[in-house]
Amino acid sequence: MHEVPAEDNAAELVWVRPKWSKRDYELRRGQTVVASLRWARGTHAVARWDDGPQYEFGRTGWLRQRIVIDELGAAAQVADGEPLATFLPHGGMLRLRDGRTYLWRGVRRLSRERLWTDGSTVELVRFRPTKRAGVVVSSQSAAAALPELPLLLALGQYLIALAGQDAEAASTAALVAVIASS
Repeated sequence: MHEVPAEDNAAELVWVRPKWSKRDYELRRGQTVVASLRWARGTHAVARWDDGPQYEFGRTGWLRQRIVIDELGAAAQVADGEPLATFLPHGGMLRLRDGRTYLWRGVRRLSRERLWTDGSTVELVRFRPTKRAGVVVSSQSAAAALPELPLLLALGQYLIALAGQDAEAASTAALVAVIASS
């Protein structure tokens, strides 16, 4: 199993966008890249951990949208064609193939901070978007032993980036509608 480096104050985990011209992200601990998230096309992206798991994310459905997550590479285990996990945006629930669930929530109203909790609302991982540094990630001690921690870290960044893309698309569509009606 791949281990996510333990949290310390000297080098926190931060998702950064190395080139603003590309929709790619790197998870860094100090100057060391621990994982990457690269957009393939549309809403499909691949997350890779150095010497660890690789995940593919993709949004499907129109009326009942969901994010389907598959594990890539030698570690992938296909169970009757069922994906590794499914995330339901309405309700913020991540359901793993084995039935376990995690919740994606806002920290408080009108905050950009997001977090993953377990079924009993114990905070596991917090994502704090900043203007200069990217998205600062902090994991709680309860998350340290979770085999899904790499998945939660990558999926959290995917969801934040996807929400940003959706907001940009909505803003552009509204602007086009205003210009067209003038």
